[in-house]
Amino acid sequence: MGDDPPTDAGSPTGAAGRPFDGHELDFWVGDWDVSWAGGSGTNRLAWILGGHVLHEQFEGGDADSRLVGQSWSVFDPERALWRQTWVDDSGGYLDLVGERVDGNFGFVRLAPERGAAARQRMVFRDLEADRFRWTWELSLDGGATWTTRWEIDYRRR
Repeated sequence: MGDDPPTDAGSPTGAAGRPFDGHELDFWVGDWDVSWAGGSGTNRLAWILGGHVLHEQFEGGDADSRLVGQSWSVFDPERALWRQTWVDDSGGYLDLVGERVDGNFGFVRLAPERGAAARQRMVFRDLEADRFRWTWELSLDGGATWTTRWEIDYRRR
């Protein structure tokens, strides 16, 4: 793992030009009920390791499948950069970098396993005190266009 994010994976300031300050994910901390078309689950997020790492514990599923996963999100104050690592019970592993997306916070990654110009991103949208909408999106054209692949409604427990 290098010290710098891939140059085309987004910048620490994003399109809005404001540097990240390390508080972008404060809203996410806590216990959540999550739901999506045909499925539901829970998600718990807490600061660990002296408040330097945000740990996520996700469990959910639908009639046909179940997903259990965890992520660790870390903010580097020297570079104003967020990074996230996700792993799950299917052997999935994702590494993502923080980015601003249409005025929202998100994480993005290059996805060469999906195609030479593929990118994936998660975006936290419509933030309110006790709810928000999360989207998982795919671009096959280097980020010019995006398709929502999974949308989750979060409600604070």
